[in-house]
Amino acid sequence: MNAANDDITAETVASILNIKPSTVANWARRGIIPSYKLGRFRHYSRADILAWRQANRDASARQRL
Repeated sequence: MNAANDDITAETVASILNIKPSTVANWARRGIIPSYKLGRFRHYSRADILAWRQANRDASARQRL
């Protein structure tokens, strides 16, 4: 589990990934981006989102080679 001070909002995730907040929610539900649920609410870790973004950038760069 992630530290509470590492949690960010869906709006912040959207800003980091340059997508709409509704896309964040959709991707999280589908397991595309990392998130976890506590009760009814979905949470996002800044470290997990940044690592996911970097991994996907690296994968995209490899595909272009």
